[in-house]
Amino acid sequence: MVKYSKEESKKVLAEVLEKCLQEEILQAIGIEERYKHKEERSGYLNSGYKRRLDTSIGTIEFKKPRVVFKEKGRRFQSKIISRYQRRDSRLVELTLIGYFLGLSCRKTMAMLQKEYGTILSPSGVSRVLKVLDERKREFHSREILKYYRFIWMDGMYVKVRSLGKYWLLLALGETMEGEFELIDYRLSERENEASYEDFLENLRLRGLKRPVLFITDGHKGLQLAIRTVFSFAKIQVCVVHKKRDVLSKTSLSNRDKVSKDLSIIYASESKEEAIGKLKEFKSKWKKKEPLAVRSLQYGFHLTLTYFDFDKSIWNRIKTNNPIERYIEEIRRRTIPMRIFQNIDSLDRLIYGIIEILKVNMGNGIYERANLYFQQN
Repeated sequence: MVKYSKEESKKVLAEVLEKCLQEEILQAIGIEERYKHKEERSGYLNSGYKRRLDTSIGTIEFKKPRVVFKEKGRRFQSKIISRYQRRDSRLVELTLIGYFLGLSCRKTMAMLQKEYGTILSPSGVSRVLKVLDERKREFHSREILKYYRFIWMDGMYVKVRSLGKYWLLLALGETMEGEFELIDYRLSERENEASYEDFLENLRLRGLKRPVLFITDGHKGLQLAIRTVFSFAKIQVCVVHKKRDVLSKTSLSNRDKVSKDLSIIYASESKEEAIGKLKEFKSKWKKKEPLAVRSLQYGFHLTLTYFDFDKSIWNRIKTNNPIERYIEEIRRRTIPMRIFQNIDSLDRLIYGIIEILKVNMGNGIYERANLYFQQN
């Protein structure tokens, strides 16, 4: 369930707009950088003034720079924001589309030129996007001050042109107040013990404390990494993933029956009852479905950790559903793009999804923002 964060988006829009206006002025006076000395420059960028602009996500406040030309009487007229303009709903889409879709600087430049009749150089567009990339770097390096009692971890893969398959590793936490927050994510060439250990160690060094419980999809490398970085941490393996693993080892003719028996096991009222039902499952299916029985027995005790907690939270902590919602949203956004040009464009989009389009799993409402775009 995705909740559109207007305040965060307005901050991003204001920053991008200020940078776009600055780049437009620098181009008009004939230089690439603000403090670059050049004989043939036609003017100077001066301190600006505050302006307000109504957009489709609300009113934003930004600083519009002034320009002083050497030629007397000459005035600068922005093609992005006119002198008395107070409203522009398209501005939101055009300034953030490159950010969310990871468009190249040349494509973003062409998009702005088509809409506003202005030309920003590819290097100018690149400098605009650096405003957003800086926010992304701050997110990845920030100090982790909150305590998360439960942490869900999982991974998914995406394709990057010329580099092949990359893995997106995610860590989602629940605070003591019951709020869900994506702690961080990591792009990695592999999903293995080493990559997860490096990810967790980075989080620990930034202040992440050992949670009461880790919830995973059962990835062996992830479990080993958790035990290495956070010794004695409790681990819960998602019961849904366990069921899928068992059913994948079950013949098609018996799959429905085995599925019902698995549901009976995980409907138990205690750990002891679940272990007793495992024995019944084993005696019933060990001859007909030996691979399924072996799959269920492997790491079975890790699927029962939720019994150590209050019954009121069993359904929340025995599956990976909370983090699967993030993965679902990321996959929905990345599939239309098929293959990313580079790691930076992928990283930029992922950050946009998790920071600008906040995930809210508490109110049962699934809101879609008007900042979703399809690439033509």
